[in-house]
Amino acid sequence: MKLRYIFVLLAFLGLCEMDGQDVHYSYYQFAPTIVSPAFTGAYYGNIRATAITRGQWFNVRAPQENGNQGFSSTSLFVDGNLPFGLKEDDWISLGINILIEGNTAGIFDTKRSFNGLSAAYHLSLSKKANSVLTASFKYGSYGLGFTPNSSANSPWSLQNGVGIQDDDDFTNMISGISNNGDIQDNANDLAIGFMLTTPVGKNSDMRIGIASDHLLQPRLKQDTTSNTGPNVGQGDRLTRRFNAYVQYFTDLSEKLTLNPSIVYQGMGPAKNILLQGLIGYTPNPSQDVTLNFGLGVRIADNMDVPIYVGADFKDWRVGLAFDTNVSGLTTATGNAGAYELAVSKIFSWEKKTKVNPKFICPRL
Repeated sequence: MKLRYIFVLLAFLGLCEMDGQDVHYSYYQFAPTIVSPAFTGAYYGNIRATAITRGQWFNVRAPQENGNQGFSSTSLFVDGNLPFGLKEDDWISLGINILIEGNTAGIFDTKRSFNGLSAAYHLSLSKKANSVLTASFKYGSYGLGFTPNSSANSPWSLQNGVGIQDDDDFTNMISGISNNGDIQDNANDLAIGFMLTTPVGKNSDMRIGIASDHLLQPRLKQDTTSNTGPNVGQGDRLTRRFNAYVQYFTDLSEKLTLNPSIVYQGMGPAKNILLQGLIGYTPNPSQDVTLNFGLGVRIADNMDVPIYVGADFKDWRVGLAFDTNVSGLTTATGNAGAYELAVSKIFSWEKKTKVNPKFICPRL
């Protein structure tokens, strides 16, 4: 089967060392445009509002450290559908994307952010309008800043029992700091994405897509207003990121739905793959309530096993994920990777284009 070969290919791509990544979420369905802007408007309804927060590595800090523990990220996303297009069954979608990483996150008081817009055009490929090709883009401003502490320890140094002077990555970061101790900048960037949504048999549907971010490769440099450090006006360009994903939805029975997916992310030498299997259980098919649960695995140098629980109630959806760290940083983290809490609401007041809703709502 072609689907099997796609899964094998993506799994092979993910078997690579992970050195670092953009912000990512295990329950990525609640932050869809971080994977691809093609998810903008990919649901049944008029307006969707989604929020997700992630906390990570809160127990990673040496006893003598006074800095902040862990990292926290919050993403907010609102998108809407407009019933306009070149053909009757086509539609256009627009979204507002906001990413905020904690004001004082981690031992380096890291601050990352994104504010921008996404847009997608959904082109119907069949008379029944159940096969859709989506082309999309996302444009906005990335921000980066941190205030390092020279006495801090990274997770790597804590795990290996060495000081910050032995951690090359963190030493290089410190060496580029200017006199006032801050690095902060923002720059505009562009992402594009393509997605094919199509039925597979009578009771199954599939999404397959690719996306690329940091196409403009902006340079996030030091603030040069009052700095005299060695790297004033310089900075590394953001490495282009490539994502690929496959989502599969099938009804096992009147009460059970299976949703496996694969998400591959590559950014320079940093690569990982998220394998995810979710099950939806509807106790009473006459009522609009579905319980969701499942497991996943993130294949990378620091491997995690996410556990998922959640529920759909009419147009509301809530989700909770907990990542158990099983390799790499286990000594430093004590197997506690991250937690995520998310909520989504779809507002509908008119009938949308006749797209098979199996893969759209309430599965996001």
